[in-house]
Amino acid sequence: MKKVCAVGLFVLMAVPVFAENYLLNGGQSSQIDYQMVQKVQPLSGTRNLILSYVVPESFNSPTYRQEITGLDFNFSPSPSKRNDKRDHRGNKVIEVTWKAPLVPVTTTISLTAMNSVKLQTLQTSASFPPTGLPAEAQAYLKATEQVPVGDGEIQAKARELTALAKTQLKRVGLALHKFNDDGQLWLELFEDDGGKPGKYLATSDIILLRQMKFILGYSWVDFDFSGSSVILSPGRYWVALGFTDSAIVNWFFTYGKPVGPQDGTRYKTMFDDTWGHSLAYEFNYRVMGLVSK
Repeated sequence: MKKVCAVGLFVLMAVPVFAENYLLNGGQSSQIDYQMVQKVQPLSGTRNLILSYVVPESFNSPTYRQEITGLDFNFSPSPSKRNDKRDHRGNKVIEVTWKAPLVPVTTTISLTAMNSVKLQTLQTSASFPPTGLPAEAQAYLKATEQVPVGDGEIQAKARELTALAKTQLKRVGLALHKFNDDGQLWLELFEDDGGKPGKYLATSDIILLRQMKFILGYSWVDFDFSGSSVILSPGRYWVALGFTDSAIVNWFFTYGKPVGPQDGTRYKTMFDDTWGHSLAYEFNYRVMGLVSK
């Protein structure tokens, strides 16, 4: 027999702290014929003149495609030595050396870049802001003079763009302590209906008590909703903890209502049809999901 012992209210707000699905339509393409001429005048007595150039390469991503054709590096006079290598970030680099140069060195770089932007639906499960990135990737997310992420106007625009975002619910975590291994747990998700659980929305995957580690205190137990693909608008929702068999668990709570409203923790008995009983404390939970524009 399935039983539901208690429910907790959580408020879902659109804030830029989750991964994002952008729903875009359209595209843009362009052709760029590029040429750069660089002239270097060596100082008198120069023993070695060493110049290096990063080679532009074709690439394809979910939103952007670049195709490089007609790439040509022309050096005048010809260098004494040329070395093709990769730098520490994987970029292809040409390093050229002139020994005891007596005349100016001219480098001409020419290429054609075919660029296209593909505006289409992106499906992602990555967290936002990104977490757990390798060290070699973190350098690309640092603020620069051209990307001042701390600028007040940029942050205000970010809040504006995400103000009406919806969230695809992935997981809800509860702080639990188990006393036995006999039973199963799951969470049910409901809309809010005048301060009480209303329309049923989804059920998480089942968690077996015997799969939970026994510890002296409480630990976070994440209930997976990813299989339901439920999309939530900003608002109030309820999660109900249910169990089968003789499951005995404690759901960690805080006295008073430091976060939610006074009626934000409710319960019903096996003989009740509605969640008519409220409690004077607040259950602890955490919500994880993906923001979708």
